[in-house]
Amino acid sequence: MSTPYIPSCWKQLSFVVVLAFGLGGCAEDVPTTPIEAPGEGEHHVDGGPLPEADVWPEVDAEPDVMSQAVAEHSWIVGTSNVLANGVSRSRITIGMGDHEGKPVVGVIPEFVASGEGNDYAPCTPSNEKGISICAMRSSVAGKKVLSLTSPVELQSGTVRFVNGEYWAANGAVYAIAEDEDSIYLGGAFSYVGPPTGSFVAVDSGGERVNRQWPKINGSVWAVVPDGQGGSYVSGEFNTVGEEPRNRLAHILADGSINPNWNPDANGSVYALAVDGDVVYVAGLFTSIGGQRRSRIAALRRDTGMPTEWNPDADHWVYTIAVDDDVVYAGGRFETIGGQRRERIAALSKQTGEATDWNPGANNTVRALLVNDEAVIVGGLFTTLGQHRRSRLGALGKHDALATAWNPQADNAVFALAQQDGVIYAGGEFSSIGQAPRAFVAALDAEKGVATEWAPGADDTVLALAVGEDVVYAGGRFSKIGGKVRGNLAALSIETGLASEWRHDAGDTVVAVVSVADVIYVGGYFTSSGGHVRGNLAALSKDSGQLTAWNPRASDAVSALAIKDDVVYLGGEFASVAGEPRSHVAAVSKTTGELTDWNPLASDTVVALKIDEEVVYVGGMFTEIGGQARNRIAALERTSGEVLAWNPDASGAIETLAIGRDVVYAGGGFTTIGGARRNYIAALNKLSAAATGWNPDANNWVYAIAVEEAVLYTGGHFTQIGGEARNYIAALDINSAKATAWDPDANNWVYTLAVDENVVYVGGFFTMIGGVNRNHTAAVRMNDAAVLDWNPDATWTVDAMVIAGGMIYLGGEFSAIGGTTQRGFAAIAQPQ
Repeated sequence: MSTPYIPSCWKQLSFVVVLAFGLGGCAEDVPTTPIEAPGEGEHHVDGGPLPEADVWPEVDAEPDVMSQAVAEHSWIVGTSNVLANGVSRSRITIGMGDHEGKPVVGVIPEFVASGEGNDYAPCTPSNEKGISICAMRSSVAGKKVLSLTSPVELQSGTVRFVNGEYWAANGAVYAIAEDEDSIYLGGAFSYVGPPTGSFVAVDSGGERVNRQWPKINGSVWAVVPDGQGGSYVSGEFNTVGEEPRNRLAHILADGSINPNWNPDANGSVYALAVDGDVVYVAGLFTSIGGQRRSRIAALRRDTGMPTEWNPDADHWVYTIAVDDDVVYAGGRFETIGGQRRERIAALSKQTGEATDWNPGANNTVRALLVNDEAVIVGGLFTTLGQHRRSRLGALGKHDALATAWNPQADNAVFALAQQDGVIYAGGEFSSIGQAPRAFVAALDAEKGVATEWAPGADDTVLALAVGEDVVYAGGRFSKIGGKVRGNLAALSIETGLASEWRHDAGDTVVAVVSVADVIYVGGYFTSSGGHVRGNLAALSKDSGQLTAWNPRASDAVSALAIKDDVVYLGGEFASVAGEPRSHVAAVSKTTGELTDWNPLASDTVVALKIDEEVVYVGGMFTEIGGQARNRIAALERTSGEVLAWNPDASGAIETLAIGRDVVYAGGGFTTIGGARRNYIAALNKLSAAATGWNPDANNWVYAIAVEEAVLYTGGHFTQIGGEARNYIAALDINSAKATAWDPDANNWVYTLAVDENVVYVGGFFTMIGGVNRNHTAAVRMNDAAVLDWNPDATWTVDAMVIAGGMIYLGGEFSAIGGTTQRGFAAIAQPQ
């Protein structure tokens, strides 16, 4: 890489660069203390004395500051007001390179710098060469001190601060394309947002309160604030941040995990209740804290260990509520507290034994709410307290009989809340309280009839909490209160309309708790605080966040290609941007608006490749642009006109690649270009005839990547190019014979990318080259050795693009490297 201009004010620095500059400028009056190279081993430095706050420029753009080249084993230490605009900038891209010019990319541990004092965050290793970045809060409010250490010599380059991590999707990403500024995603998703994990706290403005809280890697079913700014959380998870926690955890106010509270349940925990020095828990577990406890237990708040209280339920407990000397429990059980109790019971807080209170329900109880007069019960039952009560009823606290209160819901009730003489209910119903109400309703607490409050949702409501002027609702809806809202909303208590408060979640919300101005949210989501997107999205390379680009495809997008200011897309969709577009379309890269390009394919388009003024299209269609074309076609790039080129494939086309005079195709065909070609072929660009190049695979080909004289391919085959090759192979571009290169994957390969003498592989495999690699790997071209680079995806990797020292991955995974990141991830190339 070229050596950039270095301002003269930097020449005095030996081993230190102060990152306190605006866009390209110098701050001549910024005092610095040069740091001598500390040598090998672990060292901590603070970058010297910090200047007064008024010399630090605002950071409203992407401040690029150039750094001096530094010697081996030396440090770069610097400061920057990365929180000047109120945003925690937790990722730094270092555009410097090693001796080969490869970029160095690292992550600053995320923490919020506010107030005074020194808060240190641990160093984060950036890559295999041991380069790491540390961060601390300075004594100047709102400033973050950064240090970077490298055991190898770095070239000159730039340092760029960017906001947060790359955002992720709530579903699969099947296609990725990139330009200078953005990453474009296509797939089967309805939302893109920051990777938060399944538990967040949100303020009255819809923003996350504590961005430093650890990510939870599974689902969160219940949340109870601890009264000191932290929370108890439960669900189906096994890690919280970097700490192992099986289904229960106590997150403290500073984002740390209480090291002294680790009950370690062996099954899902659905419900929590805190009462004095005890945390009551219920769910599917049969062991907790190393002791046998069947589905319900009481834990000490200080240690997390079980008390002697042991009601011993014979089946799942979904909900609990504490009142005076009683713990009410509901679920699917028939025996609890030593007595037969059908799905609902009252348990003594002292002994755990069932009291005489015994209403019985004929089906599952999912929600309990206790007030001064009664126990309100929701679920799937049709009989409760010896009377017919359809999914919702009230029981006398003394006689256990159903009261006259009888809203008669026509389907399940999962959530209850109350305030000022009103009972709020959420579930799967369409009628309740003698009125049509879609999934959520307000009921008169005395009469059981529906009030005029009728937000109406388009799908299930699973959680409710009452705030000051609103009712917070969580579930799996996309519209509620007359507005688009992703699984979480605030509904006006007066009108039922969705308020301006918005914090969309990427998947189902099952827990909502409102305390003062903070809303605690848990569920199945891996991201919250993002935005709705229809199977298409664009992320800024600088910030990792969504751009305004939003064309909205009606169904999955499987292929993307970019030329000039146009993004071409193919997939299963029937419309784009609200206009008819059958499986293939073109939109403006700048605005996302549709172009007039409209070839109309008869079935799914899976592959797109652009060669000059021609767009090659592959998939399952038999007609495109009004012409018969079996699964492969060539279209004029500006008009969409179908060209005469017609290879006529007998089966699906899954992948395309452009060669010098040919188009390579892979898929499920056995004839193409007028010749028998099993699953892979080279087609003449002019005539569309199959050339003599014939690797003759024995099963489907899903990926092709061409690098000089070699074609790399992946798929479902075990024989190709005349040799046994399991799912991945390298073929001679002239002879079609398999080369000696043989990584030997143990399952299907879906995508390939080549760069810097490395083949990057994604798919369904869990081993390659004799090394465990879950769904993605890097393999050397010269000897097929598997590199140490190991993103460790939880499920398939289906798309891969390399750009600017980063590898962008798309697929059906939910986590990368043990960190929650669904559908899309950006990872530094191995050094």
